Amino acid sequence: MADYLTFGDIVTDVGRAIKQYQTTTDAKALIKSVINQVYLQEILQADKLYPLFWLLTLNDSRRSVASCSVTGITQASPGVVSADHDFVVGDIVTLYSIGGMTEANNRTYKVGTVVAGTSFQLLDLTGASVDTTLYTAYTSGGTAVHRGITLASPVTKMVKGGVNWHGHSPMVEIDPVALEAGEDQDWWNSGTGLPERFMHYKQFAAAGTETDMMLWFPGAQQVDYLRYWAQKNVARLAADANVPQLPWMFHDAITAGAIVRLGESDVQVENQVIWPTIYRNHLDAIVNYNRDWWEKQQTLGKPYLL
Repeated sequence: MADYLTFGDIVTDVGRAIKQYQTTTDAKALIKSVINQVYLQEILQADKLYPLFWLLTLNDSRRSVASCSVTGITQASPGVVSADHDFVVGDIVTLYSIGGMTEANNRTYKVGTVVAGTSFQLLDLTGASVDTTLYTAYTSGGTAVHRGITLASPVTKMVKGGVNWHGHSPMVEIDPVALEAGEDQDWWNSGTGLPERFMHYKQFAAAGTETDMMLWFPGAQQVDYLRYWAQKNVARLAADANVPQLPWMFHDAITAGAIVRLGESDVQVENQVIWPTIYRNHLDAIVNYNRDWWEKQQTLGKPYLL
C-alpha cells in the first residue's frame, strides 16, 4: 500500500464520513469541489509568512539582451518590426523614438513570431495582435528596449530576494504605485542598464488560462543571465490518479478539511464534532514542518525575509 493518497482515495475517504447521499453523482461532484477548495485555498495557503518549501522552483535559463535599432514597422495586423535583434518569442519590449508611426512610441509589447536578426511581430501583453494598419506610416529611427520576459510556466509568486542577475545583488520587486510614482527615479523610460527592479505581472484569459511575465527596470543594456526562485502554481486535482503536491504525511489533512467544510453545510457528517480539531492539528503540523525548514536555511547563513 502506497504511503500517499490519490484524489480518488481522498474522495472515497470523505464519502465514508457522509451519512447520506454519498454514492450520488451530485454528492461526488460536491465532494470533489470542496476537496479542491480545501487543498488549493486553505492547505497550500496555510503559512502566511513563508512559501511552502516543497513548492519552490528555480529557473536559471533566461537572459536579457541588448536594445536594438528599429529600421521599419509595417502597417498590418500584427505590425511587424524590422530590426537586427536577439529577441525571442515572449520577450517584452518597449518602443521609443519611432519616427512617423508615433502611435507605437512609449508602449510595451510582447514579441510574437520572430525572424532572428531580422524582424518580430508586435503583440499586446495579453498576446493579442497589435493592429497598426491605421497607424501613421513609419518613417525612420526608433529603439526597442528589452523590458522583460514571459515565464515558461506561471508561478504563484517570486521569493523575496530570490530574483538575481548572476554575479550581482538581487533585484527588488516594485509595485505599480511605486513604479508610476517614480520613487527615487523615473524607472519607466528609454534608459538602459543592469535592471534593479522587477514586477511579477499576471494575465488571465477568458477561460482562466494564466500567463505570467516579469518586467524589469531599467531596460536591459546587454546580455546578462537571470536566476529566479518562485513558488510554483499547483493545478486542481481532477483525475482519480492525481496526487496532491503535499508531503505524503499531510495528505490526510485534505480529507479532514473537506469533512469540516461539508459539515458546515447541510451535509450530515459522522462524528462531526471532532473533525475541526483534527483539521486544525493538521494545519499546525504543516506550518511547523515548513517553518522548521526555513529556520534551518537561516542557520546555514541564508536568512529569508530579512
